[in-house]
Amino acid sequence: RWQDGPAASLRVARGAGRLAWLAAAPEQAVAESDRRHLQHLQEAAIAWASRTAWIEVLAEPDGPAPATHRDQAAWKLARGAVDASVRRAGPRRLIVEVTNKARLPVEGLVLRVHLNEPVHAGVRVETTALLQARATLRRVPEAEAIDLVLPTLDARRSRAYSLDFESAPPGAG
Repeated sequence: RWQDGPAASLRVARGAGRLAWLAAAPEQAVAESDRRHLQHLQEAAIAWASRTAWIEVLAEPDGPAPATHRDQAAWKLARGAVDASVRRAGPRRLIVEVTNKARLPVEGLVLRVHLNEPVHAGVRVETTALLQARATLRRVPEAEAIDLVLPTLDARRSRAYSLDFESAPPGAG
């Protein structure tokens, strides 16, 4: 059980089943920022309960945090112009797509891919295009997720990566 902004929520796993409960739905939010936050929580809860991969762009860049208010504002604008998606391309493969819609490049971008299932240590990320800069893979401790640290994403460009993983045996995590 945890309190996350305007919504209380609960996640329970029993055997192979999962249940997620949210105290408030996005439609009940008064402020637009609260509605977006609740929508984000709802999507994450549904993905977790259904064991479906889900992706988010992390709020902080890889490396040192922006030092000034101007740098923080620039980072938030750049991050807000990034679209990321994940889709299953096979039993052990996901395709991660990311697009920078801004007019400036984005540096230090980190995508958290919630696999929502236990995974062995053998996770690999590969580019889907020749000569495309590679992403770095980081495991998230105590979570069914990994982080993709992306190289600089040029303005108005897209990249795609394949993520291959081996599911852990039932009951292992």
